[in-house]
Amino acid sequence: MISRRLLQRPPPMRSRPAHSLLLRRALHGWVLIWLLSLTSGWSQTLILHLRNGDRLSGLVLSEDAGQLTLTNPALGKVVVPISQIERREKLPAYESGKPVERASVPTVETAPKPAIKPDSKSPAAPHTTAPKTLAESVPAKGPKRWSAEAQVGMNLRYSAKEQQDYYVTGQATYGWDRLRQILDYSFAYGKTEGILSANRMTGSSKTEWNTSKKWYVYNLAGAGYDEIRRIDVQYEIGPGMGYELINSTNYNFVLKSELGMSFQDQYRSDRTRLSTYSARIAATFAWKVRDKMTIDGRVEYFPNVESLEDYRIRAETNLRYPLSKHLSLNLTVIDLYDTMPASGVTPNDLQIRSAVGLKF
Repeated sequence: MISRRLLQRPPPMRSRPAHSLLLRRALHGWVLIWLLSLTSGWSQTLILHLRNGDRLSGLVLSEDAGQLTLTNPALGKVVVPISQIERREKLPAYESGKPVERASVPTVETAPKPAIKPDSKSPAAPHTTAPKTLAESVPAKGPKRWSAEAQVGMNLRYSAKEQQDYYVTGQATYGWDRLRQILDYSFAYGKTEGILSANRMTGSSKTEWNTSKKWYVYNLAGAGYDEIRRIDVQYEIGPGMGYELINSTNYNFVLKSELGMSFQDQYRSDRTRLSTYSARIAATFAWKVRDKMTIDGRVEYFPNVESLEDYRIRAETNLRYPLSKHLSLNLTVIDLYDTMPASGVTPNDLQIRSAVGLKF
């Protein structure tokens, strides 16, 4: 006997429409293609380090045998020769699996060094930072505080005796903040017709301290001897104050005035000694006449406080013309006048010097 269950026919299966199957398969294919393209885009987003020091980042579109094409939000489509690429680097965000918006892709960064032509024979060197410039690598020098100048020349003198002699002078200046130190030295020796015509040496030290922009105080000290004027040894010292009257940058002219006291003590070859207390009234100036030529000088007046009829005057003018940075031609005129000279010595002493100067 045949069972009814076996005799029952299974229910007919519902047939699916053909267009529904095609739609599903097409949707699955587009999703697969999109995933593959997205994954490929992530792996091909690079930072290119070029041989000339530049860096270029973007999404790689294609790479042929001789060139690589990528797209950049700022530059658009860029073609880079492979020979110009030193090394490639993936963006950190894509390496960690996190996509980055294309608007955040960095643009070209130019390093401050010139492009270098690639050398196909030599291997690519690892990228290093740009070398420091000369101003960065060399430490800056501090301000120059010392300056010095020496002169060597011949002196023409018209005084008790007409003469020609040789001399050496030197000056050194130190400046720091408000302090200024000036050191002067002079030595001369000569003979005229076999007779001694010059044998003297003097040195001085002047210290200045600026109390304000215009005012300053000073202390002046000096010593020396002069055999022709019959001074075995003399020394002087005196403090004072000064004021800057003119400082014109348009005319390159500076004028200062000074007022102070001076004590001078002389031991003479005629076995006399002269000690004087005097006031000191002085003026100094400096003028740059042209681009190279300069004139400077000073005038000092020493009236005796015990007898105003007795006084001393010292006037000096220097004309300088530089031949180079360290070499110059110099003409100096000095006039000394003393109402109380040693016996047998004229009151006036005029000196004319021409010399070659060496500046340090």
